[in-house]
Amino acid sequence: MKFRYLLVIFILTSYYRYLKSDLDSYPQSFYMPGKIMLGGLFPVHESEKSGKSFCKDTIQFSRGIQRIEAMKYAIEKLQLDHVHSLLGVKVGALIKDTCGSPAHAQKQSLDFIMASLSRTVSGKFVYVAEPSQKPEPFPAVIGASSSSVSIQVANLLGLFHVSQVSPASTGHGLSDKKEYPFFARTVPPDKYQAAAMVDIVAHFKWTYVHVMSSEGTYGEKGIQMFREQAGLKNICISEDIQLKPRESLRNFFQKVNSDTRVKVIVLFTGLEDTNHILDEAKRHLKRPIVWVGPDAWGKQKSAMSKIAVGAITITLKADESRDFTRYLKNRRPSRDDPNPWLLEYWNQYFQCNPPLNEQNLDSVYNNRYEALSNCTNEQNLVDSSFVQDDKVPFVIIAVEAVFHALWRTLNLACGSINNVCPQFYDAIDNGQFHSNLLNVSFYGIDDKSSPQSKFRFDENGDGKAVYKIYNLQETDGKLRYQSLAVWDEETRELKFYGNSLDPAKGFKFPSFEDVIPKSQCSEPCEAGHQKIEHSVCCWVCTKCAPNQRLNKTGHCENCTRGWWPTEDFKECFKLEETVIQWNSYWVLFPVTLSIVGIVCTTFVTVTLIRHNQTPIVKASGRELCFMILTGCICCYLNTFLLVARPSSFACGAQRILVGTSFCMLYAPLLTKTNRIYRIFQSPETFPAGLRWISPESQLVITSLLVVVQLVASLVWLLVEQPGTRLEYTPAMDKVILKCQIDEAKFTISLVYNMLLIVMCTVYAVKTRNIPENFNEAKFIGFAMYTTCIVWLAFVPLYFGLKTDFRIQISTLCVSISLSATVALFCLFGPKLFIIYFKPEQNVRRIHSRTAMQSRNSAKPKNNQNQGHVSTVSKSLEVSRKQDTRAQIRKVKSEEKKEERLADAADGGSDIERGSDDGTRLRNKLKMNEGFRMIDSNTDDRPPSPDLTYSFAAAAESDRVNRNNVAMGTYSGGNLLTTHVSSDGVNRNSMSHKSAMTSSSSEHDMQGSYL
Repeated sequence: MKFRYLLVIFILTSYYRYLKSDLDSYPQSFYMPGKIMLGGLFPVHESEKSGKSFCKDTIQFSRGIQRIEAMKYAIEKLQLDHVHSLLGVKVGALIKDTCGSPAHAQKQSLDFIMASLSRTVSGKFVYVAEPSQKPEPFPAVIGASSSSVSIQVANLLGLFHVSQVSPASTGHGLSDKKEYPFFARTVPPDKYQAAAMVDIVAHFKWTYVHVMSSEGTYGEKGIQMFREQAGLKNICISEDIQLKPRESLRNFFQKVNSDTRVKVIVLFTGLEDTNHILDEAKRHLKRPIVWVGPDAWGKQKSAMSKIAVGAITITLKADESRDFTRYLKNRRPSRDDPNPWLLEYWNQYFQCNPPLNEQNLDSVYNNRYEALSNCTNEQNLVDSSFVQDDKVPFVIIAVEAVFHALWRTLNLACGSINNVCPQFYDAIDNGQFHSNLLNVSFYGIDDKSSPQSKFRFDENGDGKAVYKIYNLQETDGKLRYQSLAVWDEETRELKFYGNSLDPAKGFKFPSFEDVIPKSQCSEPCEAGHQKIEHSVCCWVCTKCAPNQRLNKTGHCENCTRGWWPTEDFKECFKLEETVIQWNSYWVLFPVTLSIVGIVCTTFVTVTLIRHNQTPIVKASGRELCFMILTGCICCYLNTFLLVARPSSFACGAQRILVGTSFCMLYAPLLTKTNRIYRIFQSPETFPAGLRWISPESQLVITSLLVVVQLVASLVWLLVEQPGTRLEYTPAMDKVILKCQIDEAKFTISLVYNMLLIVMCTVYAVKTRNIPENFNEAKFIGFAMYTTCIVWLAFVPLYFGLKTDFRIQISTLCVSISLSATVALFCLFGPKLFIIYFKPEQNVRRIHSRTAMQSRNSAKPKNNQNQGHVSTVSKSLEVSRKQDTRAQIRKVKSEEKKEERLADAADGGSDIERGSDDGTRLRNKLKMNEGFRMIDSNTDDRPPSPDLTYSFAAAAESDRVNRNNVAMGTYSGGNLLTTHVSSDGVNRNSMSHKSAMTSSSSEHDMQGSYL
C-alpha cells in the first residue's frame, strides 16, 4: 500500500510539473492569503467549444463575477462575525477560473492538492511542489458550477480527502457517496427539479410535449428523471432531442412548426445551450411556444428574450441577500484587488479604465484596454437592470458551512481555535473534517430570524429542495420574471400566490393572453395508423408500414410476403409478379438499338459477300471478319433474351449467349492484333520464324478461344441449374420475377471476356505505330479503347442501380449493344466507305515489278541485239546509266528502312507457307552483281538495257516481297527473276508459279489495305 501511495504521489507530481507551462498560460487567480486556505472554482470566462483554448475573452457577470464576490463577501463577513470568527486563524482563498470546461477545471484543481502530494503514511503534510513555501493545505473547495465539471474535480479531490462543496451542481449522480465520498452541495439533486417541472406540466394538463437536453450529466440524467416522472403523470413526449454544441436546430423547429398539437417544449439544458436554443428559435420558429426551463435558466438575464415570453422557469428558493447587493454596489477595482477579473469585466462592460495606480498597468489583461477613457465614480455593478444571481445565496451558505466545520474540527482536534495544530491535518486526512461538514446546522448570516432559512445537509450531502416558479412576462415593453408559485419537496405540491379563481394562476402565455394553450396527444388515429400508447391517457398515431394491415386490436401487422394490404388496411391480397414490360421506355430503347444494329450488321455481311473477291475484302481476312459479324449479331440478340420474361430456358440461354457472343466478337480481334504484333516485333524474339499466322491457323486459334468460354458456361449450367426467383422491393410493394443468378456471379462469368478485351487493347497499343499500309490495327485499337470506356462505365452503373431492376436490365442491354456497335463501325466502316464511295481504291495495286516484267518481255534475248542500242545517242545512254544507279540507290534505301520488318517476316512466311523459291535471296544477289557490273563499266559504253531493267525490277520486287511476306500473304505469284551470266550477258526469263491456295492469293493484297 505504501509503495502504491508513493507511486501515485510521484505520477501526480510529474503531471503537475508537466502542465506547469499550460497552467501559466492562464496566470490569473483570485488570491487572499491565510493560514487555512479555501479553494474556489467558478466559470469566470465563457467556454470555448472549438479551438485549442478552453476560454473565451468574454467574462460572465452572473455566474462568474457575482459568485466570486459572494465567496469573498462571505469570508470577510465571517472573519468579522463575533460568533463564527475563527479567532487567531485567518482564512484565505485561492479561486480558479474553470471556463465551464471539465478538462480545464481538472488542471486548475491541481493547485489545491499539491500541498497534499507528499503526505507521509502517518498523514503529515509536506509541500514538495514549491519547497521554499510554507504548506497551505486546502481542507475544502467551493465549486464547481456545472455537474460535469464537479464530477471531474470530485474524482481528483477525493483521492486526497479534500472536501468539495458545490453551490450549483445538481447532477443526480453526485448524490452517490460511494462514488463521490467527499462531495457535498448546498443545492438539491435534479430529481426534485424534474419532479417540480412535471408537476407544472401536469397542472396545466399538457400531455404532449417536446423535450430537449444538453450533453453531459446534467442534461442526460435530468431528462431521464423527467421521463420517469412524466410517465407517472400520463404525459407523453413527442420529440426527444439531445443538443450537441452549436448544433443547428432548423430541422427540429420545422417539425415544431408543422406539428401544431405540441405547444410546449421542456428544456433540461445549461445556460449556454438555453441561449443557443432561443437564438435558433428566433430564426426558425414560426408560431408561439410555451417554454418550461430548468434552474439553469432560472432568472438569468441573458435568457430574457421576446421569443421566450410566457416561459415558465424554476429556481431554488433562497432569499436574496440584500447585504451582498449593497456590498457589490460599492465594489470598485483597486490596485491590490485580489480579484483580477473585476478590472477586466469593468473594462468590458463600462468600456473605460478605472482610476488606478500606474503599477496596475502591468496587468496581463490591462494592456488591451489602454486606449479606453478613464472611468468616473458613477459606474457601479448594480444598476437598474441588475439581477442577483440565483446561486449567490448558496455560495454564501457553502462558505458558511465550511466555516462551521473548521470551527468544530479545530475545537475537537486542537482544543483551541487560536492556532492550527498537527492534529488538525490528521482530522482532514482521516475524513473527520468532512464528517463535521455534513453534520453542520445553522441559520444564514443574512437572515437569522426566519425558521425556513436554517440549513442542513441530508444523508447524501445534498441541500433541501424548495423551488420558486417564475413566469417571464412583458409589461409596457419591458421583460421581467414574475414569481407566481413555489414547490416544496416535502409536500410535492405547487402553491400559487395568485388568485385561486384564475385558471391560469397569473401566468401569461404568448399570443394566448390569459387562456391556457392546449398541448394534448389523444387525437383519434386515421385509417392506416396505429396507436402507440406511451401511457394510459396519451398515445401517438403512427403510420403503419406500407405492407402492414391493422388487426382487430388496432395495431399494425405485417402481411405475408408477396401480399399487400387493401385500401382500408383491414385485409391483404396477393401481389402479381412484376416483370419488365415490352411497352416501357426501358425496353423500347435497347430493343430499338438492337434492331438497328442487326440491320446494320446484316447490311455489312451482305456487302462483304457481294464484294467477296475484291482486294479490300480479301485483305481483311474474310474468315475472321464473318466470325466478328456473327458475334455482333449475337450481341444484339442478347437484348431480346434479357428483356424476355424470366424462365428456366431464358435464364440458361442468357448465361451461354452473353459470354459466348462477347467471345465471338473479341477472340477474332485478339487473334488479329496478336498476329500483327508478332509480325512487326523484333526478329530476335522469334529466331526460328513465325508460326500460326495463316488464315487457317488464325481460325483455329479463334475457335479454341470461343470454345473455352462456351465450355465454362456449360459447366456453370451443370453446377448451378438455371431457374427463376422472386425478389421483393425494400417497401415490399412489388414482387419481381428474376433469373436465379446473383449479379456478382454474372459479372464473374464475364471475366474471361474482360481479359480478352484487355489483351486486345494491349496489342492495339503496341501496334499503333506500324507502317501506314497496315493501319487496320489502328481501327482495332480505337474500337478497344471505346469498348473499355463503355465497360468501365457499365460496371458501376450495373451495381449501383440495384434499386430498380428495369434500369439495371436496360443498362446491361445498352452496354452489350454498344460494344457490338463500336466494333461494327470501327472495323467495317472504313471498308464500306471504300467499297461504296472510293471504288477506285478497291483494286490491286500495280507494283513496279509488273511494269518491269512487261518491259523486259519486249527486250531482246541475246547479245546480237546489242547492235540496235548503238542507234541511241551516247548522251542518252549515260543518262540512263545515271538514272539506273539513282533508282537502285533509292530502292536500296527503302530496303534498309524495311529490313527489320521484312527479315522477321521472311522467316515466318517461309516456315508457314513452305516457300523455298529463294526469290528474295536471288534478287539481292542480282542487285549486288548489278552494282558491281555498273561500277566496273568505266568506258562510255552504256549498260545493257536488259540488265538495267532487271536490276530495277529485282530491287522493286525485293521491296514488294518484303511487304507481302511481312503480312504472311505472299504465296509465290508471278515474279520476274533475272539470271546473270559470268560474261556479263543477261538471260531474262519468266518464272511462273501458281498460287498455293485461293486464300494465299487473296492475301497478296493485304499489305495494301490493312
